[in-house]
Amino acid sequence: MGDGEENGDASSLPEKSANGVHHEPEVPGEKSACNINDEYLALLEELGGMGFFQMTRLLLLISISFFFFLNFTTIFTLEEVDHRCRLPYRHTEPWSSMTQTQLNLVAYPPENPGCQMYVPQSEPTNQSLFTSEKKSCDSFTLTHENVDSSATADFHLFCDRMALRRVAKAAFFVGMTFGGFVFGYIADIIGRKPVLVFCMAMNVVCVAMTSLSLNFYMFVMCRVLVGFSWPHYMAAITITAELVYPKYVPRLGFIFECAFGAGIAFLGFPVAYFVRSWRTLELVSAGVCVLGVVAALLCPESLRWLLIKGKLEQARKLARQIARANSCEISDEEIDRRLKSIVHLAAEESSHQESKLLTNLSLITQTPCLLSRVTILSIGWMVNSLMYFGFTLNTSALIPGNLYLNVVVGGLLETPAMVAAFLLVDRIGRKLLLVSAYVLAAVSCATVGFTHQSLPSVAQVAGLSGKLCITLTFGVIYVYTMELVPTCVRTTGLSLCSSMSRLGSVAAPFIVMATELIWFPLTYVIYCSAVLITAALTMMLPETANRPLQDTIQDAIDFTKIEPHAHAKSTSNHAVSDGNGQNVSKC
Repeated sequence: MGDGEENGDASSLPEKSANGVHHEPEVPGEKSACNINDEYLALLEELGGMGFFQMTRLLLLISISFFFFLNFTTIFTLEEVDHRCRLPYRHTEPWSSMTQTQLNLVAYPPENPGCQMYVPQSEPTNQSLFTSEKKSCDSFTLTHENVDSSATADFHLFCDRMALRRVAKAAFFVGMTFGGFVFGYIADIIGRKPVLVFCMAMNVVCVAMTSLSLNFYMFVMCRVLVGFSWPHYMAAITITAELVYPKYVPRLGFIFECAFGAGIAFLGFPVAYFVRSWRTLELVSAGVCVLGVVAALLCPESLRWLLIKGKLEQARKLARQIARANSCEISDEEIDRRLKSIVHLAAEESSHQESKLLTNLSLITQTPCLLSRVTILSIGWMVNSLMYFGFTLNTSALIPGNLYLNVVVGGLLETPAMVAAFLLVDRIGRKLLLVSAYVLAAVSCATVGFTHQSLPSVAQVAGLSGKLCITLTFGVIYVYTMELVPTCVRTTGLSLCSSMSRLGSVAAPFIVMATELIWFPLTYVIYCSAVLITAALTMMLPETANRPLQDTIQDAIDFTKIEPHAHAKSTSNHAVSDGNGQNVSKC
C-alpha cells in the first residue's frame, strides 16, 4: 500500500482488472512497492487483531499441546521393575518350608539377584539347597509393589534383553523423524488443518492399539506409528503463528511449552498414579485425548496459508467468520478487496521466484541463505534433544524412588523455564538468549560430569539448572525457526528441523548406555562440546526480534536488509534497494 492509500487518495487505490483481481499501480523505476506481510497485518487489524475469535481458537490449539502427553506413556509402561528368577520348585520340599526372605539369601547371587540364580542341588537338604554354580533365569517373578503390570514384565525386557527397552523408547523418535518430514511437506501442500485433524486422530488410535500388543515387535511397531503421527503438535504451532500478530508469537510459543509440561505432570498424577496396569493406562490416555481430536476439528485453517496458496473462496469465508465473531465493522466488500490484493501479490511473487522449483524442499536447498539458516537451526534442534534427554536422565535422581513424583516435578519445571524465556526473549533478542542458554547449559554439563561422585549435591543442582536452560532453548528455537523460515516453506522447514531433533532424541539413550560402560563424564563431555559448537553456529544467524514475518523466498533473501521495527509501520512501503539504485519489493 502506498502513502496515498493511507491518506485516502483514491488515485492510489488498486486498479481492478477484468478478472476481478486488484493490481497495484506500478511506479516507474520500481518493481512492486507493496508488501504481503504489511497487507496481511493490516487485514488482521481490520479483522479485530487479537479478538474473541483468535482467543477461543488459541485455547483449542494450546489444548493440543496439553494432550501431547499421550505420546509419553512409556515413561511408566517401560519402567524398570524389581524382579527375580522364578523358582519352579518353590512349592516343593524343602523349599516350600522357607520364607521368601530366607530363599533370597541362599538362592540368588548377591551381585546379580535379578538375572541369575544358583543351580539347586540334585538331592537338596535343609543344610545344602544350592550349588555354587550360577545360571541365567528361565523365567521371572515380579517383586515390584507399585505396578499391577508393565510392558517390561510382559515382554521380559530384563537382563540380556534390557537393551530392548531402549530400542522401544527410541522407536517413538524414529517415527517422529519420518512423520515430521512427511506430514510437514503435506501440510504445506494441502493445508495445516487436515494434517492437524488426521494426525491427532491417528495418534489416539495408535496409542489405543499399543495396549493390544501381543509381543514386543508389535509393541515397537505401534510406538513407531505413534511417533509418526506426532505432527499434530507441529501443525497446531504453525496455525497459531500464522493466526496472530508476529509480536504475540513468542509468548504463545512459551504458553504451548507450559501446556506441554502441564500435560506431562497430568500424566504422572492423576492418570498413571491411579492406573497401574500398562494396557489400561494406554487405553485411558487415548480416551482422554479424544478431546484433542474434537479440539482439532474446531480449529480453523491458517488464513495466511489460504491466501499464499490462492484459495480465495475459503479465505473469504474464514475472514468473514472472524469479522463476525470479533464484531468488526469492516464490510464484506473491503474484506474481498484486501484478500484479492494479497492473493494477487502472492501469485505474482510465485510466478517470479518459484516457477522453476518443483518442491518446497528445493526452495530451501536452492536458496543459499535459507539453506544455511535451516542447517544451523536443524543442528540446534538436534543438540537440544540430546541435551534435554541427557539432563532428564540426571534429573530423575533428584527425587530417588518415586517415579510419579519425578514425572510431575519434571513437567512442572517447564513453567519457570518458559517464564524466563517469556520475560527475556523480546528484551535481549532470540539469538542472544539462545546463545546464553546454550553456554549456561554447557557449564552445567561440565559440572555434572566432573562432580557427580565428589559433590553429588552440586551435580544435582547443576543438572536441574541445565535442564531449565535447555528447556528454555526449546521454547525460543521454535519461535526463532518460524520467524527465520518464510510462510511458503515454513512447515517444511520446521519439519526438517524437528526431524533432526528426533535424531538427537534417538541417539541420546544409546549415548548414555555406551558411555556408562566406558567413562561416566564422557556423556557430558559430548553434550558440552555439542552445545558449545551450536552456540557458535547460532551467532551466524540474523536476529528476528522486531522484524516482519517472512512470506516468500525473496523476503528471506532481503531479510537482513530490513530495518528493525519496520513491521510496526504496517501501512507504509518497505522497498529495499538492490544496490543499483532500483527499489525492489520484498514480495
